[in-house]
Amino acid sequence: MYVGASLPAEHDLRQRRVACSTSPRPPVSPPTHGWLYAASKWAVIGWSDSVRLELKQAGVEHVKVTTVCPYYANTGMFDGAKSTPLLPILGPAHVVDEAWKAMCSGGSFVVLPSTVMLSEVLKGLVPIGVRDFIADNTAPSAFITRWRTSPAGPSSRP
Repeated sequence: MYVGASLPAEHDLRQRRVACSTSPRPPVSPPTHGWLYAASKWAVIGWSDSVRLELKQAGVEHVKVTTVCPYYANTGMFDGAKSTPLLPILGPAHVVDEAWKAMCSGGSFVVLPSTVMLSEVLKGLVPIGVRDFIADNTAPSAFITRWRTSPAGPSSRP
């Protein structure tokens, strides 16, 4: 896909921002059809990073791409999700404020809370069996399983 074709005319050099929102990189791929969840999240991250690089390589400096990856936000969509000390449920205003700050400064990647990045480090350090145990016993996996099987989950959609 050539992004340049959808950008404002070259003479319009006002600062522009593109924001893409997805989940933080999952610490582990969630079970119970987690492949679809993980694939969609990684697709957004890959697409936005590719667009960012394409713009940079084309010398388009007035358009910036920011990928925002918040953990659960208290929007009603995640009612019933449980937080942990390192992964609190975020307030929507906090997510918007952090995303806005990054967009205004030209930041390319925002992960909220920053403790999510610990999971990336752990991926390279802990054995697969430990990662599988975490996947089976963490709040996100349990929540996704409950959501998928609840009357309000995806099976109730037309």
